[in-house]
Formats: sequence, structure tokens, C-alpha cells
Amino acid sequence: ASGAIYIGGQTNSTDFPLAGTPWRPTLSSEGTFLAKLSGDGEVLIWSTVLNGRLIQLSVAPDGSVYYLSQEGMTDTLTKLDGNGQLQTMVNVTSNAVILAVGADGSVYIGGYADGSNVTATPGAWQTTLAGILDGFVAKMNSDLSGLAWLTYVGGNGDNYVYQMQPAPDYLVHLSADGSKALAATHLPEPLGTILRSFLALDGSGNVVFT
Repeated sequence: ASGAIYIGGQTNSTDFPLAGTPWRPTLSSEGTFLAKLSGDGEVLIWSTVLNGRLIQLSVAPDGSVYYLSQEGMTDTLTKLDGNGQLQTMVNVTSNAVILAVGADGSVYIGGYADGSNVTATPGAWQTTLAGILDGFVAKMNSDLSGLAWLTYVGGNGDNYVYQMQPAPDYLVHLSADGSKALAATHLPEPLGTILRSFLALDGSGNVVFT
């Protein structure tokens, strides 16, 4: 997005520095901030404060900003335009902890599930829980109105997309439609530790995650 720097974090400041036209200029409680800086770090282009806890943010090629946040027991996926103004806000499945945006603007989320909060879609690579907790990866519809597909990821233990404890870490390459695993490999330490909380897209829209 033109070399700009996007940052986010937590704040309880009543005088957090705001720039541009903040979508939400005040907090009702401790919350999150998002900001866009110039590539040289000299100019605060826009910033806004938001209720809830920031989980992760990702920037699309067109400069739109997507972020996952949590307020209470509700996980929310929000899209801001390049000027920091609200475009879309939707509730997503609980326990979503990672987010990625592809080169074509496709949005993916991942996390973990116990079957009560996440349901795999028909035709997905893994449609039933293999353990008490399984990781999941999902692709959102283009308008964020729902899921294009969702697959569980895991074996008979407790499994998480961002890490697997105490089992070893694995790197998985999943097809773009979520129907099959193209490859999977064990990551020996220290790579397993370094690559935890990793979710990305390759040039064909396939999903790579740990």
C-alpha cells in the first residue's frame, strides 16, 4: 500500500493522537488503536481508536485494512478503507486468532474450534473434528457476509492453527478452495517456534499456515 506503515495495539489513553477523520474518535473503555504512517515514519496519515482488543490486522493490496478484534465473547472482523473509514463489520466465529489477505483481496481467518462454535463446510479437506480441539482455516465471502469454505485441521489431540502444543509444529499447504492438503511437513525446532502464528497465501491463492 504505497510503502505506508500500518500499526495497531492497545490503549487506555484519553488523548491518543488522532489524525485524518477518525472513524471512532473516543473510547468507552480500554480499547484498540489503528494508525497509518508514511513510509518514512514522519507523518501520521490517519488514526482511530476502537473498543475491544486487537487480535491481528492485515492490509489488502488496495490499501484497505482488515482487523480481527474481540470485545467480551464476540470476535469481529472489520474492514476499513484506505482513509481509515468503516466499510464493513461482521461477527465471525469465536476463537479466530489469525488473519491473512491475498493478492486478489480474498480474506482468510484461522483459529481453533471445539465443534460448537465452528462448522466445516461440505467438500472441505477435513469436515469432522479429529480431536477435542481442532484448528481451522476459513475463506470469507468477498463481501464478508459469510464463509466461502471452512476446514478443520488436526489429529486426535488438541490442535491449533497458530501452534500445536505439546506436539511438534507442522507447515501445511492447503488448496485455494480448502478441499485438499497439497503438502504438509513437520517443522523441527527452532523453525517450529519461529513460524508459529503464520498464515499466508501463495501466488495461486493457496493457503500456507502453521
